[in-house]
Amino acid sequence: MSYWRDEDSSAAWRDHAEHTLSRAYGREHRYASFSLHVAKVERAYGFTRPADVEIPSPYVLLGALLTRKWGSPGPT
Repeated sequence: MSYWRDEDSSAAWRDHAEHTLSRAYGREHRYASFSLHVAKVERAYGFTRPADVEIPSPYVLLGALLTRKWGSPGPT
């Protein structure tokens, strides 16, 4: 997947000499078929966990969800 600032940038990559050779090689020697989809990104968002934050085990998360929904998760 690749992203381009605008159509001109995409066309410049398409027409770049090394990319043209690479495409030709791939079509001849590597790929039986391929698909190209051009689309406009309407919205993009993501998430990055801070490096110093520990990832809890799934069991800890499940216990927290059960406690929140039904009260105590069981006898203590």
